[in-house]
Amino acid sequence: MQKHLVHLLLIFAICYFGFNLWQMGTSRVRGNDFAHYYASSRIWLEGKETVYDADFAAFYEANDMLPATEEQLVSQATNPPGLILLFAPFATLSPDAAFLAWNAVQVACLIGCALLTWTLLKQRLNPNTFKVIVALLLLSQIVTRHFYYSQVQLLLFLLVLVAFYLSQQERHRLACGLICLATLTKLFPGFLLPWFIWQARTPAQKLRLGIFSGSLLTLGVMMTDLSLWQTFLSKATAEISVWSAANTSLTISSLFTKIGIFAFDSQSTWFNKELGMMSSLVLAAFLYGYALLNCRDKYIQFSLLIIGMLICGPTCWLHYLVFALFPISVASESIRDKITVLQMATIAFLFLSLNHFFMTSFQSLLVLFLFKYAPLGAMLFVLGLLIYKNVKLTSRIATDYTFESSADSPSDNVIRETPGTRPLTV
Repeated sequence: MQKHLVHLLLIFAICYFGFNLWQMGTSRVRGNDFAHYYASSRIWLEGKETVYDADFAAFYEANDMLPATEEQLVSQATNPPGLILLFAPFATLSPDAAFLAWNAVQVACLIGCALLTWTLLKQRLNPNTFKVIVALLLLSQIVTRHFYYSQVQLLLFLLVLVAFYLSQQERHRLACGLICLATLTKLFPGFLLPWFIWQARTPAQKLRLGIFSGSLLTLGVMMTDLSLWQTFLSKATAEISVWSAANTSLTISSLFTKIGIFAFDSQSTWFNKELGMMSSLVLAAFLYGYALLNCRDKYIQFSLLIIGMLICGPTCWLHYLVFALFPISVASESIRDKITVLQMATIAFLFLSLNHFFMTSFQSLLVLFLFKYAPLGAMLFVLGLLIYKNVKLTSRIATDYTFESSADSPSDNVIRETPGTRPLTV
């Protein structure tokens, strides 16, 4: 009965996701962020002007891409040159054809992410639990908004998962190469690069892998036009810094900014800027130190750092949380047998928390955190589950080691058996 219920939930979620895509059609061609991607790459292909200096409003009007609603389109290029070049083949098509092709690629990436996550965790996770997680992800605003805004995060998530798979196969150079590619595309996956470098066995191998990764990033910047990167860093990042305080950003620094605005009625106090940034850096350093020095389980390490990548950066929009599929799955590994109704309800509540509750004003800090930053709270909760899971695992390993050590030493209360048998106590 329970198995059939899980299958029905998954089928309903797939149908709901498909219906949303069908209903959306090509209506979002004239909306963020597809119009922004398309304009950036098309202007770069035409080469008439520097893409970061271009007047997007004129491009939208000339190409009949002005939205029918009151939506305010992004007025300038803000993505790294790597993403502009990645999208360039789609910009050679008409806007409608490019939109359909881009969404088809993202659907393929979504399927690939789910299959690869299951491939990596099938020895550790109950299949029904994973089906519930996938179903709730498809029903969430995370995936809905990813396709509504024609985003690239599913492609990046797939690159990161493939890199993790390759790293487990000791193919470190190829793994680091994929992370470098993801970094050139959207910057924030670079947070994970030190971890992939650290997976090499010896210090000499780590050093060579670090030099290889640095050389690859440098080569990537040079191949995608150094002057373009310089313009991006000088102009687009100013716009991005403004977005870091936006209502829909889900980072630690954004939370401090909102608390500062609430407490001090200002966006420029030390509390907002310096303290928010320092808190993000401290948390990122803690997660790296804890993962590398206190975690033996590579899956827990990787999950901790994925969450750190999401919440410790300058911006994290709701659609970035497609990456949460892996950490949530790892945190749910304790559900090995049948998944109970209570456990299903807990996972459902977690995914409910990962959705936004839009409010234009806040009467208290509690309301601010519970509603506006519910997704951030959910990610911190998963972080806590992973740390608790690691503590239990470390404690069990220490206990097993102590038992084996005592079994190997002479003792009056241990009767030795033949090799390979369990010692008997009297």
